[in-house]
Amino acid sequence: MLTLVCYSQANEKQWVKLNEFAKEKYKNDILEKNPLILVDGKAVGLLSEIDLKDFKFNPKHPSSLQVLPKGSIYLQSIWGKNTGNGVINILNHFTLYCGTNKPKYVFIIDDKETNWDTAYKLNAEDIKDWIEIHTAVDNEGKILNLTIITTKKEEE
Repeated sequence: MLTLVCYSQANEKQWVKLNEFAKEKYKNDILEKNPLILVDGKAVGLLSEIDLKDFKFNPKHPSSLQVLPKGSIYLQSIWGKNTGNGVINILNHFTLYCGTNKPKYVFIIDDKETNWDTAYKLNAEDIKDWIEIHTAVDNEGKILNLTIITTKKEEE
């Protein structure tokens, strides 16, 4: 008999101020003010709706903070119009899946859904950003594993 045990584990503590992190992204024109905040892929609200004095998170390393740029039509289909100013995903736990409740794998290149084969064929020098969000939960409660790729060709 084989038994699988699934759990998630919190990252080590290293506190980050969310509003300061967001301000840096405003300066770089990646986000607009008041982005949607996700924690472990689940929407918790707009930045302005969060009580920042009580809101703390502890990313283990910089890749625990993921920024999805403003203006993505595809992201609006997942989390609604609140993604228009961009999205910050805070990864506190990494969830392992077992059994039948597995996520749907979605590949997005330049704001269009595609497949793994297309993503795999991209040349490294053509990729601007490659972001993966594991355990994203859309507005319908479906679990998604998102791979979001932005190419340099989009800027030309």
